[in-house]
Amino acid sequence: MGAMASSASPLERGERAYRDGRHDEALAVLQEAVAEGKSLDRAHYFLGAAYFAKGELNKALESFVKAKELSQGKPLAETAGVSWRQGGAIKHNPDRELIKDMDALPSVLDVYKRDLKVENYYIGYLQHPYLSLYTGRGCPARCTFCLWPQTVGGRTYRTRSAASVVAEMARAQTLFPQVKEFFFDDD
Repeated sequence: MGAMASSASPLERGERAYRDGRHDEALAVLQEAVAEGKSLDRAHYFLGAAYFAKGELNKALESFVKAKELSQGKPLAETAGVSWRQGGAIKHNPDRELIKDMDALPSVLDVYKRDLKVENYYIGYLQHPYLSLYTGRGCPARCTFCLWPQTVGGRTYRTRSAASVVAEMARAQTLFPQVKEFFFDDD
């Protein structure tokens, strides 16, 4: 490939590796793209078709975006919580363990403050502006119409501690004094 390969961007190299069936190489290229601060829009295009994370995404995304497990020599076939394509078949690895200590998760408030203009979001049954907060995950019910337990939170209900929720509420009121209603959205 000569000069063309060396001048290709990480995402271009990753797309080429994915098309050629070298999926582990394509995933490794994502780490390079992230390190260089490149947009991940195109990375989602080629990696999304080769790999996907199951269940709670906190740890799976860490593995994908930072490619931690793969960069430490752990093969994709041994990465929990990942399904992937090998040839024409979809392979499903064992699920990741659910996060038990919900207080260990970072608060979403910093991301909200940085990226969310709360005045731009409306829900007819909430006062405007509102802010959604999450204090638990999972649901033991087996409702046939609901996708959350089987796709995100599992069937074991886990909650943050009361002290953690109270501290986050106090901080939310300080960061977002314009908010008229805080909505606890614990699916």
